[in-house]
Amino acid sequence: MAQNESEIVRQEQEEMIMELPSTEGEIKSLISELEASSRHAEQLTKVVYNLLVKCTYPKDWVAFPNGVVELSSAGAERLAKHFSISMSDVKWEKREFEDEIGKGYEYIYTGYACWKGRKIFVQGIYSTREKLLGYTKKDGWKTIEQIKESDIQTAAYRRFVSNAIRSLLGLRRMPLEVFENMGWKVKPVPIRADEITNSEQYRNGKKAKEQAVDEDKKEQIRKMCRKIAEAGYIPQMDAEGNWHLKPNAMGFYKDKSPEEMVDLIVETISAFVGKDGSLVHGKKLDELSGTWLNATYGKIKKAYEVLDKVKGDKE
Repeated sequence: MAQNESEIVRQEQEEMIMELPSTEGEIKSLISELEASSRHAEQLTKVVYNLLVKCTYPKDWVAFPNGVVELSSAGAERLAKHFSISMSDVKWEKREFEDEIGKGYEYIYTGYACWKGRKIFVQGIYSTREKLLGYTKKDGWKTIEQIKESDIQTAAYRRFVSNAIRSLLGLRRMPLEVFENMGWKVKPVPIRADEITNSEQYRNGKKAKEQAVDEDKKEQIRKMCRKIAEAGYIPQMDAEGNWHLKPNAMGFYKDKSPEEMVDLIVETISAFVGKDGSLVHGKKLDELSGTWLNATYGKIKKAYEVLDKVKGDKE
């Protein structure tokens, strides 16, 4: 089946919100619930799988090259009417960007979904780099003027809702062998690796070349920060907002490990003042990517080169 007949499902990140038991009574109650769930797990799984087979169509499922099967948004919406899933605190924002193709934008919906006492944070993202709405075989990628913005926003919301349904029902990243054992007599729609949308590459992991460059920069940053810490220096911002390395004369952070010092230096130097004048807090090295990583790399490299020159002059 052609790609435009089956929506490729994006992998989004969810955060489970749950309250841990604090009293002996709550703990015993939780244990009882878990034991009951364990006893009925196989039966419940069969019931759910039976419902999936009866309430969705084979074309509602998409098979990815890595052996994972995902339920499409249309399939998730078909299932939704059988479950009382509620949404709350739903918000959206539009983000503009520019890449090698040109200008683009994406809509991001976030919120909470709840079912049977389980509450998770969910997001749904759709951009002009999705092939379904932003690309034609004849003309290639569309300009933002050629795309109806309301379609992008609607698609983002539908993805948000379907992500919530898939996550709450445990239908994300289902192994192909599990799907085949559900009772289907046909296989899900296969998607080749080269058919995966550009937006998925953009949001869920950069292209291999870009990712390799990022990892190389992170390793260089790690080495520079370790040498900075070993030399007894820490970052300090001047009145104009520029970063410099100053001797750690007071002996701060003596209890920090080398890797903790790397994160401390990176988190300090990656902070910056936003356009509205407010301070944007920095991130740890492994959390940085893209433009933010490049900017941090530039600042640390500049400070390190000054330090290296000073050390060379002293020697």
